[in-house]
Amino acid sequence: MTRILMFIGGILIMTARLWAQEDTVKVLTYNKFMEVVMNHHPQIYQAEITKEIGAASVQTAKGGFDPTLNGGVQQKHFDGTKYYSLMGGSLKIPTWFGLTAETGYDVNDGSYLNPMYRVPNGGLLYAGMRLELGKGLIIDQRRAELKKAKLLEKSSEIERSIRRNDLVYQASLSYFNWLKLSLQMSTYEEAVTNARVRFDGVVNTAKLGDRPYVDTVEANLQLQNRQYGFNKTLQELNNAKEKLELFLWLEGKVPLELEATPDVNELENMTAYPTALNNVSDSLIDSHPYVQSTLLKVNEKSIDLMMKREQLKPQLTLKYNALNEPVGNNVFGNFSPNNYAWGGTIAYPIFTRRERGEVQMAKLKLEDQQLNYLQTKNELEYKISIANNNLLIMQKQLDLVQRTMQYNEILYNSERLLFEMGESSLFLL
Repeated sequence: MTRILMFIGGILIMTARLWAQEDTVKVLTYNKFMEVVMNHHPQIYQAEITKEIGAASVQTAKGGFDPTLNGGVQQKHFDGTKYYSLMGGSLKIPTWFGLTAETGYDVNDGSYLNPMYRVPNGGLLYAGMRLELGKGLIIDQRRAELKKAKLLEKSSEIERSIRRNDLVYQASLSYFNWLKLSLQMSTYEEAVTNARVRFDGVVNTAKLGDRPYVDTVEANLQLQNRQYGFNKTLQELNNAKEKLELFLWLEGKVPLELEATPDVNELENMTAYPTALNNVSDSLIDSHPYVQSTLLKVNEKSIDLMMKREQLKPQLTLKYNALNEPVGNNVFGNFSPNNYAWGGTIAYPIFTRRERGEVQMAKLKLEDQQLNYLQTKNELEYKISIANNNLLIMQKQLDLVQRTMQYNEILYNSERLLFEMGESSLFLL
């Protein structure tokens, strides 16, 4: 019960801090809205999980290079006779360049022990290495997995940036759409009020006989048209509010309800407008998250091709172990370079049809990904050009609207002055 009360209290405190309140009117600014979104939206937590998955994949791939401790025992006893006893332990340490170091200790005995396994009474210590000179010398499965895991880690960082950028974009669109509709509502409220005042005035003058009753129909139509626009905007505003609530969360788990109005001075507070990018540099496009993500996929396919080409080489393995019999506390007292064991194996498929087919398939997948990379860059250049053109036109349109507003204000003040002097009509005003 205490935890539940603390949790509810935390929600209430966070909700109270969520909105800036002025004279019981709750106002949600864009900066405050984005602060809540970027700190509490579930997509932010998902982005962090994506990053952690990349780090975990690298740790998993590094596990292929962990030293391995091995041990075992095999014995046979029958009719009171110990036929054989094989006991031993070893430590294998894989390295980066197709080399595996190994050391171990064997203690074997028995009445019918295979001569191959005979060791001195004190056991036999060995240390050596296994080297891949053909397949696996340049790259093997462990190294390929680690390389791809590091690419996945970088890809997860890029995916995290993409998720955050997309959230900022979508949340910003929703907020400013909500702000736009709120401003339109204020305009329609004033328009409906003015139309109703005009309609009442026309009705009164018609009753007095100063104008025909048909003018009341025109005034009523104007009032209804503005009421229609008011109702339509109200519907869009309610829908925009519902959509905005999709971005409001507490700790990524508790959805919040929107009980505030936007900051109507938000646009006035923005003194700087974005400038057009006349020349988009290649470095800007190459550093874009989508391009970087596609390039990492190209690198991943390159690793796959390298791995497939490695399979065309013969399997050539050399193994060497230096042998030594420990005597008392002096482990290396009887060491001699003449005591050793070595061996080698070789294997190679004669026709290599499977290997050559896999190489060809890997080449085609790499080429396909390279084309996808180039296409992504071209699409990004196109989108930047379109956004650039739209920005230039919007800036010109904004300047034109501002000048139009200034001229209309001058015209309004002039007509008002004429009306006060009795040289204009209320209809024109």
